[in-house]
Amino acid sequence: TRLTEAYAIVHYLSGHRQFVVLDRDQIWAHRKRSKRQDQPSSPWNTDEGPMWEKSALIDLSKRFEPDSELAAAVAALNDEEAG
Repeated sequence: TRLTEAYAIVHYLSGHRQFVVLDRDQIWAHRKRSKRQDQPSSPWNTDEGPMWEKSALIDLSKRFEPDSELAAAVAALNDEEAG
Protein backbone atom coordinates (compact mmCIF):
# COMPACT_ATOMS: atom_id res chain seq x y z
CA THR A 1 0.00 0.00 0.00
CA ARG A 2 1.39 3.39 -0.98
CA LEU A 3 0.78 6.11 1.57
CA THR A 4 -0.44 9.39 0.12
CA GLU A 5 -1.47 11.62 3.05
CA ALA A 6 -1.53 11.77 6.81
CA TYR A 7 -3.74 13.81 9.08
CA ALA A 8 -4.12 14.74 12.73
CA ILE A 9 -7.07 16.24 14.59
CA VAL A 10 -7.23 17.69 18.08
CA HIS A 11 -10.48 18.35 19.97
CA TYR A 12 -10.19 20.71 22.92
CA LEU A 13 -12.47 20.60 25.94
CA SER A 14 -13.63 24.07 24.93
CA GLY A 15 -15.16 22.53 21.80
CA HIS A 16 -12.55 24.07 19.52
CA ARG A 17 -10.98 21.76 16.92
CA GLN A 18 -7.83 21.96 14.84
CA PHE A 19 -6.62 19.67 12.08
CA VAL A 20 -3.86 19.30 9.53
CA VAL A 21 -3.46 17.18 6.40
CA LEU A 22 0.02 16.55 5.00
CA ASP A 23 0.71 15.22 1.52
CA ARG A 24 3.62 12.99 0.49
CA ASP A 25 5.97 15.93 -0.23
CA GLN A 26 5.31 17.48 3.18
CA ILE A 27 5.91 14.14 4.91
CA TRP A 28 9.18 13.66 3.03
CA ALA A 29 10.27 17.12 4.15
CA HIS A 30 9.83 15.89 7.75
CA ARG A 31 11.77 12.73 6.92
CA LYS A 32 14.66 14.69 5.44
CA ARG A 33 15.11 16.50 8.76
CA SER A 34 15.68 13.18 10.56
CA LYS A 35 19.34 12.44 11.27
CA ARG A 36 18.72 8.68 11.11
CA GLN A 37 16.55 8.53 7.99
CA ASP A 38 19.07 6.48 5.98
CA GLN A 39 19.89 3.94 8.67
CA PRO A 40 18.22 0.53 8.27
CA SER A 41 17.02 0.62 11.89
CA SER A 42 15.46 4.07 11.50
CA PRO A 43 11.73 4.15 12.27
CA TRP A 44 11.35 5.78 8.86
CA ASN A 45 12.40 2.41 7.43
CA THR A 46 10.91 0.04 9.99
CA ASP A 47 7.63 1.82 10.91
CA GLU A 48 6.81 4.19 8.07
CA GLY A 49 3.08 4.50 8.76
CA PRO A 50 3.45 5.58 12.38
CA MET A 51 6.15 8.06 11.35
CA TRP A 52 3.71 9.62 8.89
CA GLU A 53 1.16 9.90 11.71
CA LYS A 54 3.77 11.44 14.02
CA SER A 55 4.75 13.96 11.32
CA ALA A 56 1.15 15.14 11.05
CA LEU A 57 0.90 15.41 14.84
CA ILE A 58 4.16 17.35 15.06
CA ASP A 59 2.96 19.75 12.38
CA LEU A 60 -0.36 20.22 14.16
CA SER A 61 1.40 20.70 17.51
CA LYS A 62 2.84 23.96 16.23
CA ARG A 63 -0.73 25.30 16.41
CA PHE A 64 -1.73 23.91 19.81
CA GLU A 65 -3.21 26.30 22.32
CA PRO A 66 -0.60 27.61 24.78
CA ASP A 67 -0.23 25.62 28.01
CA SER A 68 -1.77 22.58 26.34
CA GLU A 69 -0.89 19.19 27.80
CA LEU A 70 -0.74 18.01 24.19
CA ALA A 71 2.04 20.48 23.43
CA ALA A 72 4.06 19.12 26.36
CA ALA A 73 3.50 15.52 25.24
CA VAL A 74 4.66 16.24 21.69
CA ALA A 75 7.73 18.07 23.00
CA ALA A 76 8.60 14.95 25.02
CA LEU A 77 8.26 12.78 21.90
CA ASN A 78 10.55 15.10 19.97
CA ASP A 79 13.15 15.01 22.76
CA GLU A 80 12.97 11.20 22.82
CA GLU A 81 13.55 10.91 19.07
CA ALA A 82 16.44 13.40 19.10
CA GLY A 83 18.07 11.71 22.11
